[in-house]
Amino acid sequence: MIICITGMPGAGKSSVVEILKKKRLRTIEMREPIIDMMRKEKLRVTNRSTREFSTEMRKRNGNDIVARLVVEKINREYGGGTGRDLVIAGVRGTSEIRVFRKVFNGKMVVVNVSAPVKTRFMRLKTRGREDDPKTLRGFEYRERTETGWGLSEAIKEADYIILNTGSMQDLRNNVEEFMKTVKSG
Repeated sequence: MIICITGMPGAGKSSVVEILKKKRLRTIEMREPIIDMMRKEKLRVTNRSTREFSTEMRKRNGNDIVARLVVEKINREYGGGTGRDLVIAGVRGTSEIRVFRKVFNGKMVVVNVSAPVKTRFMRLKTRGREDDPKTLRGFEYRERTETGWGLSEAIKEADYIILNTGSMQDLRNNVEEFMKTVKSG
């Protein structure tokens, strides 16, 4: 089973991934090939530069380019992603979902991780990842950019929703419930 995780910035996608990693699921984040390319080109990785680089790649190569790069990485590192569960985190558009549905023959689910706007902003502000926004203006820029890539439509295609509105234990419980539902379905 391939589990594609989507959600607005700061919703808790990375936290869900960490929980799933502890269950020995292989994971890949959509941002990995972008960051790798930027570092290879010796570009500074910031909230704005990462979004600009990703937007330019999508303009030049189509909205599904990041998904295609992720599939290449899966083929290289995981032998095509077959045989065991795999988590793909940070899906940001329906064109990416279409690529994954085609490559993985529909043996996948899309999960939306959801949290309130204020909570999401505070998480990103304090998380400390190099491409996270540090200001409300930066947060709003990131939301606009990712929504422009089709994030809202990807969220609408979710098969499941994991709410991330409480404690880490609440989130772990919600992920457990999700996993039980997927395994039984």
